[in-house]
Amino acid sequence: MAHPIRAIAAIAATSLLPLLHPMNTHGYALEARGLLKTYGQPIHENITRKAATDAKLLSDEVFVRQGLKSKQEISAAQKSVIKALIEGVRFNDDPEGYLLPGTAASKRLNPTRFSPALGFAVEFVDLIKDRAHDPTTASHFGEYQYLHAMGSANMTPQQIKEKIERFSYHCWKMATEPDSFESFKKAYDAVSKKIEAERDAEPNEANYTPYEFLIRKTVSLFPKNVLFFHATNQIQFQYRALGALLHLIQDSYSKAHVVRIGWENGDNSGKIRYFQDYSQQDSNAHGELDHLDHGSPAGDGFLKVPGTAMAVERSKQILEKFLLNCPWSDAELVQHPQCEQSVSSLISDDIFAMDDGEAAESRATRTHPTLVKPEPAIPNGG
Repeated sequence: MAHPIRAIAAIAATSLLPLLHPMNTHGYALEARGLLKTYGQPIHENITRKAATDAKLLSDEVFVRQGLKSKQEISAAQKSVIKALIEGVRFNDDPEGYLLPGTAASKRLNPTRFSPALGFAVEFVDLIKDRAHDPTTASHFGEYQYLHAMGSANMTPQQIKEKIERFSYHCWKMATEPDSFESFKKAYDAVSKKIEAERDAEPNEANYTPYEFLIRKTVSLFPKNVLFFHATNQIQFQYRALGALLHLIQDSYSKAHVVRIGWENGDNSGKIRYFQDYSQQDSNAHGELDHLDHGSPAGDGFLKVPGTAMAVERSKQILEKFLLNCPWSDAELVQHPQCEQSVSSLISDDIFAMDDGEAAESRATRTHPTLVKPEPAIPNGG
C-alpha cells in the first residue's frame, strides 16, 4: 500500500501540474515524460531541433571534419550531441536536475512511486515553502529569473541584462573552449580556495588572473553542480552549456517573459521595452502565451506560438556562430576572419537590445497588465 501522505501529495501534484509542473512553469513549454502520460509540449525542444537543422549542426559534414569516418560513428555522435543539447535546453527550468537521471536531486525522488514529472511537482511545492533560495525556486520566482530573460521587480533592466550577459559568457566559453570541462574544474577549484581565504572580505582583483576573476563572478551565481550542468564529460558539458544559452534566448521572445516592440501585434520581435517578473504573474495567463491551446506542436505547428519564429532564427544564429567557432568579444574578431560579428555583440546589441525611446520609468521591471495576478477575493463581511 502506498504511503498515505505520499499518495495525497501525488494527487495534489497532479492537480498542480497545469501550473507547477516544470515543463510549463516558466518559459516556452517543455515536454516531460511521465509514467502514464506526457506532460507539457515540446516547444523548446522543437525550436531547438529546427534551429539545429537549419544551422546544419547535425550534418554529416560537421562530424567528418571532426575526424569521424564510419556511419556508425557519425550517427552515435549526432545522437550524443542532440541529447546533450536538449538536456541543456531543459536545464533552465530544472537547474538542480530533478528530471535528469543520476543527479543528486533526481535520486531524492522515489521512481517506484512517482514519474519524474509528478515527483518534481511534489518537490517543487516543498521548495516554494521551505527552500526559498535554492536554484530551482530562485530561477522561477527570484534572483535567477534571468535564466528565462526575466527578473525581480526590484531589479533594473541594466542589472538583469548584466546577469544575462554574464551567464551567456559562461555558457559560450564552456561550449567552445577546448577541454573546457577539465579546464573549468581546475579553475573553479583554484577560485574557490581564494574565495575561502578571503573570509567574506571584498575580493582583491590583483589576487586573480583576469580569467579567474571572471570565474569568480560566475561562481557567485550557482552551486558547483549547477554551474557544471551536472555533466560528467566534455560532450555533455559543452552542449548542455550551449542548450542553456539557447533556452535563455528563446524565452526572451516569449510574450510572457519580455515586452518587446511588437508585443501587441503578436510577433514580439523588436527591441526590449521591459523585462517581466514572474512572481507578479498569473501562472495560467503566463502559460497561455507559452504553449498551443489548440492543434499539435509537431512539425512546424509550434510556430503558431507567438515569438517562436524569431526564437528559431536567433537560435540558428547562435548555432551557426558555434560551428564557425566565433569569438565572444569584438577584440578577438581579428583572429577569426570567418566571423562578421562577435557573440557578445549579437547577444547585447541585437538579441537583448533595449528600446532607448522608452522613458526610464517605462523600462522598469514589471508584469504586463494582462498577466498580473488577480487580487485575492475578499470574504463576505470582510
